Amino acid sequence: EAERLRSGPGGADAASAQYGKAIEKCHDLIRYHPNSGYVDDALFMIGMSHLHRGEYVQAQDSFRDLLERHPETDFRERTWFNMGVAALRTGDVGGASKAFESLRGEFPSSKYNVEASYQTAARQLDTRDNVAARAALDAFIGEFPKSTFAAEAQVMIATIYYDEHRYAEAQGEFEKALRMDLSDDQRYDARLFLALAKRKQAEEILADPALYTREDLPDGLRLQLPVARDSLAGESSTASATTAADAGANDSDLAATAEELPDSLRALRKNAFDLLGQAQKGLDDLRKPARKLGLELGLRVELASTVALLGDPDGAIAELDQIARTDPRGVTGAQAHYAIGEIQRRRGNLREAQVAYDAAQRISRNSDVGQLAQKKSLAIRARGAALEKLENAPEVRRRLRVARGLEAPVDADADLMGPDSIRTRLDAELRYEETAAALLRVAEIDLLELDQPRLALREFQRVLRDYPNSGASPRAAFAIGWIYDTVLLDTPRALDAYDAVVREYPGSPQARQARESAHLLRTAASQSTSEVQPSSQP
Repeated sequence: EAERLRSGPGGADAASAQYGKAIEKCHDLIRYHPNSGYVDDALFMIGMSHLHRGEYVQAQDSFRDLLERHPETDFRERTWFNMGVAALRTGDVGGASKAFESLRGEFPSSKYNVEASYQTAARQLDTRDNVAARAALDAFIGEFPKSTFAAEAQVMIATIYYDEHRYAEAQGEFEKALRMDLSDDQRYDARLFLALAKRKQAEEILADPALYTREDLPDGLRLQLPVARDSLAGESSTASATTAADAGANDSDLAATAEELPDSLRALRKNAFDLLGQAQKGLDDLRKPARKLGLELGLRVELASTVALLGDPDGAIAELDQIARTDPRGVTGAQAHYAIGEIQRRRGNLREAQVAYDAAQRISRNSDVGQLAQKKSLAIRARGAALEKLENAPEVRRRLRVARGLEAPVDADADLMGPDSIRTRLDAELRYEETAAALLRVAEIDLLELDQPRLALREFQRVLRDYPNSGASPRAAFAIGWIYDTVLLDTPRALDAYDAVVREYPGSPQARQARESAHLLRTAASQSTSEVQPSSQP
């Protein structure tokens, strides 16, 4: 009964109670019939029941007891294998290796040897060392290319790249997986994520403000900050000057100002829409298998999200709203609300996005999508609070210039001029730092919580331009390098930005990190390696 439940939708959790009853009955058999021929069966069943209940230490004890009490048992081959699996689940790589070595030594032709190698390779993911995990899985495929686990390992490699946001590599690996012998579920997932990888690549391209003219720049890529027509004359640092020029912008919000795009950018934009078209077709082709697998609503969510990127956000929102109504209390309904939030976020409609995120969270608070929705909703609230502190930013900067003798005072600045003005001047300095910190907070939220790295890049550049030599400057300068390094993969600009941090803020923690990050980039370039480790987040 436990095995039946475990193979159903509830998985091992639904079967836990029945496995517990099986354990009790097996212990009764051992207690009342210690000399029967079923004791080794009972010990093996106890071990397997503990294994499926997630009680890995107890499973190992039962398997060990079986091997000691019944060394000639017919279960010896399976016992060594499952003892190794239980050890892997506890992170005991050494114990697993010993069990699997015993398996290979006693049963060199066992079919479990291949699965043991696969389990060992797959467990590399637990170390969070994706490079080592990919290498182990790739080595497994090379050793056992015709194994039933080879396709699963290939899908896993592709998924690692996808989870790392390395969508071009993920696309190639999913295409490789589709040429292998996959189960229906595996093939559906591979085709789905192949389409999504193409869509993600298109999203990354289309998130660049440089791909739009002044007329068609989406609201979601515009800086919604107080217009700055001032600067702290004589106080802008080299880093500030460099990044402002690097932005390629000469208007107040560093947004795109081109009347017409050059051919190279038009071609890049066309490539993005070609990828979106391929993604849409790939998703459309999955309609029939999705119905067969009972996954049609989830597929419709992804199709609607793709349609929004292709230029019909209102139609996509209407479709997603219908999906949410169809599954008002289920995870798919929550996914639909979350997708609406993502569309509104990209359009710059953050209030509407927050409403949608909140709806997703209410429906499925503890699911992955519910957790993501909560994070995005809280981030929008925090961003709004930070923006409120920027409402008087131009006046704050003007007052500081007056306090520093860089601008002539007006009547309202009398409190900055008298002999007793020290406290007022200190207050002007404090408000300047608070405003700089608020702008830095907006940029960090856009970068780390709202998935808007290019918008964040311009906001960090704005920090350096409008608040040179503030306490926020080193963090903003490092963040610019980090974005070029890990998001835009523009090594020359990343190195320029990191070097500027070291040069302009030599005593800061960010200078130390920038020096280390630049060293990693230069070392990787000299070794011509493709496995560059990203530096830590700003």
